Amino acid sequence: MHTSLRALLPGENGTTQAGIILSGHTDVVPIDKQRCGTELLATVSDGNVGGHGGTGMKGFIAVALPLTSVYFEMKCSKLGHCSFSFGEEAGCVGVPCLISYVRADYHVVEAATRMTGVHREQGLYSVPSGRRE
Repeated sequence: MHTSLRALLPGENGTTQAGIILSGHTDVVPIDKQRCGTELLATVSDGNVGGHGGTGMKGFIAVALPLTSVYFEMKCSKLGHCSFSFGEEAGCVGVPCLISYVRADYHVVEAATRMTGVHREQGLYSVPSGRRE
């Protein structure tokens, strides 16, 4: 069974509206018909284990989860969301179940580009949230 994960971090005053979303995905590109110079599922090299999908977007999740404790320590007045979907590499099939819960002012979406930060949108698919300012 596949599922998407959503965690709400209430603001200091208990609010559960608006705020910021840290969003990532947990799946990897399907390996059917792919060519690779190494074993796709696990490779041990110099004492390190690696494989297809072992890092990439999972690095964002590894950074986002510890930020939850920082968020609480900052006593933010707005809500924080951690939103991690499945099926991103197969057409974002895990996203629709999350969309109805998303009501935020800011949305930080993982997007690795040669493992460096970027300060622009590289691609966009917009879904109306129903929220009016």
